[in-house]
Amino acid sequence: MSSDQNAIIKPHWIELRHIVAREELVDLSGYANKTERFVDMAEAIKRVVERGDELKPFERDLIFGAYKKTLLAKRYSWQVLTEIIRQLEGCDKKAIAAIEYREQVEGEIRKYSNEVIINII
Repeated sequence: MSSDQNAIIKPHWIELRHIVAREELVDLSGYANKTERFVDMAEAIKRVVERGDELKPFERDLIFGAYKKTLLAKRYSWQVLTEIIRQLEGCDKKAIAAIEYREQVEGEIRKYSNEVIINII
């Protein structure tokens, strides 16, 4: 598999720089919520927050929901990997791969936690 195929695929609409309308970003966040794409949801609503406007109650619910659901999913991944690592005691090669993957998940948890602190608190 080439490095291009291994790259994380971001949704096309997140990359579109011409989306500047607040309402459109809020709508996109809502669509991502309904399709359970919580990372996309967080990215779209984060762009609304970055505008500096006061958030409406519905928009606050979107941002809290996006980060809560994103972090819950990452936390679940971390828990599963921790259990896998525990079960792999004595299998050094496999355990190392699982530990490295868990470290990646931990980095994602830190990233989203920091975004919450910077953008919300």
